[in-house]
Amino acid sequence: SDFPDKTINLSYYKWQDLQDNPFEYFIKHHIKISEREKELQPQISAKLIGNITHEIFDIIWQRIIELYQGNKIHHNFHYTNQTYVNDAFKHLFAQNKYLLYKMPHNYSQRYFDLIFLPILKTGVMGFFKFLDEDLQFSDQYITILPEKKKTDSKKFTEINNYQVLLRGKADLRIETDSRKYIFDYKTGSSNPSKIKKFQDQLLMYEDLYYLIDK
Repeated sequence: SDFPDKTINLSYYKWQDLQDNPFEYFIKHHIKISEREKELQPQISAKLIGNITHEIFDIIWQRIIELYQGNKIHHNFHYTNQTYVNDAFKHLFAQNKYLLYKMPHNYSQRYFDLIFLPILKTGVMGFFKFLDEDLQFSDQYITILPEKKKTDSKKFTEINNYQVLLRGKADLRIETDSRKYIFDYKTGSSNPSKIKKFQDQLLMYEDLYYLIDK
């Protein structure tokens, strides 16, 4: 009765919640009751960091797509570090001043500007350095597919006439003539115990986008 259209949609995180504790899954995703948040967060939240980071990447990818008038590009990512990242940060905070109000009020804007933002900027630059030096994507033809607003879905299985769909949106996909890459930006803890979950999430995206139904 909780699925009147006989369709069960599972994002990666819903899938994890269901495996960890079905009762909590039901409360969180069907009754829509969330754990009470503290009125004052003691530090800049992982959610705020993630939102800023995703918006920065979105600005950069959209600028590159506009430059090449499409998703097929031939770009030097070495210079993306030096120009696009700084411009994206300036654009984001010029157009979205509300972001400053979302940080805990026990932090000053001076701390935000001089300590927090440079750390975040270094992380974003490190990603484009990775595309340039490690994957050697600079100056070769690649297709970039940034995160879409629409969530993709695919039938995973069927239980008693109920369709179980996997749903999700990869942050970025890059395709060459011989390979396909899937990226999901992680801005929270780098705890090694989470690596397995990160790998599982990418495998789910691989199934969603590239594996053919049997």
